[in-house]
Amino acid sequence: MQTIHDAEEPATMPHDSSQLRVQSLGSDEGSLTLNEEDLQNDLKQTKCLLDLQNKKTKKQLEQERLGHEEAIRLQEQINEEERQRIDRDAEIAKQLQEEIDIARQEQEKYDLEQALELQKELDKRKEGVAETTQAHDIDWSDPAMLRYHAQQNRSFSKAEVRNNMCMYLKNQGGYKQSHFRG
Repeated sequence: MQTIHDAEEPATMPHDSSQLRVQSLGSDEGSLTLNEEDLQNDLKQTKCLLDLQNKKTKKQLEQERLGHEEAIRLQEQINEEERQRIDRDAEIAKQLQEEIDIARQEQEKYDLEQALELQKELDKRKEGVAETTQAHDIDWSDPAMLRYHAQQNRSFSKAEVRNNMCMYLKNQGGYKQSHFRG
C-alpha cells in the first residue's frame, strides 16, 4: 500500500471556510484528527467575515434605500414643479384666450360701425347722384345734339394721339418737347 504524507497546511476552499478541515491523515488508520483550537479560530474568522459581509450589505442596503428615497423625493419635486408650470401655462392660456375674445368682439364692433358708416355714405351718394342726374330725355332728332354726339364718338387722329402722349410724358417724367422732335 502506498502511504500518504501528513499535510502541513490544511486544504481550504472558499466555500469550505465554515466546514471542518482535515489536519492529518494517518497512513495506517485512515481516520480524521481534528484540532479544537484550529476549529475555534476558523469559526471566529468565519464569523468575522460574515459580520463584515453583513455590515457591508447593511450599509449597501441603507445607501440603496436612501438613494431610492432621494430619487422618489426628487421625482415628487419634479412632478410638483411640472404641475406648477402646467398650471401657470394653463392660466396664461386662459388669459390670452380671454384677451383674444375681447379683441375679437371689439374688432367686430368696430367693423360693424365702419360698415354702417360706409353704408350711410353710400346711401347719401346715391341720393346725391339721383338729384344731380338730369331727368329729361335726349332728343335724338335735334341735329345739334347728333353733331355733338358724333364729335364725341369719333376716333383721335395720329397727330392728336402723339400730342397727347407727348404732353403726358412731359408732365410725368420731366421730358421736354425737344426730346420728341425728330
